[in-house]
Amino acid sequence: MRKAALQEKPTEITNIPPDELQSIAKRLQSSLKELEREYQALAKDLAEKRARRAERLRELRHDPRYNRARLLKIARFLERSRAYQERQKRFLSRLQEHQTRNEELLVRIAARLAEIEGQTSAPPASLQGELLQMLGELRQMRGRREELLKQIQHPAKPLAGR
Repeated sequence: MRKAALQEKPTEITNIPPDELQSIAKRLQSSLKELEREYQALAKDLAEKRARRAERLRELRHDPRYNRARLLKIARFLERSRAYQERQKRFLSRLQEHQTRNEELLVRIAARLAEIEGQTSAPPASLQGELLQMLGELRQMRGRREELLKQIQHPAKPLAGR
């Protein structure tokens, strides 16, 4: 419907005299040339600013203040990573302590079992209770060791008891 209305109405451009159309075209061309000149000036200005900025960055690389700031940033990063490394070392030392305790407990259990097998086939009630207690301790240590291993593998999770 709109196309039909446009086709029926003569446009305003057809009502403009040809000499006036030529003057409008000349003004548009001059405006276009002016815009192109402005664009060229802005592009040149932008290129100069980019070149100055690149030069400033090159100079900053040799500036002691800039280098000092970069070194401080690197030092802060190293300090944070050093703290993380120390925490990992503490976890590892605890894990090694648990491992040595478990090994000692296994040696004691093996010695007791060898002693029991040498004496009788069935251990006395007091010895059996002691063995069960040592096995319970061993299970607890194994659980703690596994928990520490998980925390070392996934350091973002805090310790359960801390």
